[in-house]
Amino acid sequence: MKLFLACLVLFLMPKYQAWDNAVYALSSLNAQRCSNQFLSQRLIHKGATSYDVLSSVDELYFIRPRPHLGVYAYKIGWKHPMGIQGTSCVRIAPDTAIRRYLDNKWKAYKAFHTTYPPFN
Repeated sequence: MKLFLACLVLFLMPKYQAWDNAVYALSSLNAQRCSNQFLSQRLIHKGATSYDVLSSVDELYFIRPRPHLGVYAYKIGWKHPMGIQGTSCVRIAPDTAIRRYLDNKWKAYKAFHTTYPPFN
């Protein structure tokens, strides 16, 4: 029984870590300020209804607000999200991150309907 539980924990751990990192990357939009409001508020004001989170390697995530309102990059450890395409209020992402996005070196992870962490 103990061996079964240990195997189950090892099997599930990467999935929870990926989920946590994706949620953390998405919530980085809540910390970035744009003039007198947060970036997430500005995106909602422009009509964002959902956010696609795409995962790449080295804990790099791409965030695409829907309808298309730009593409943001966030790597675990960065202070703020950075811009890939059609963004404002953020610095331009490093060339390596831009190339990874443009070369489709990512996979779709999940679509979220809010930038706030879910509690389920």
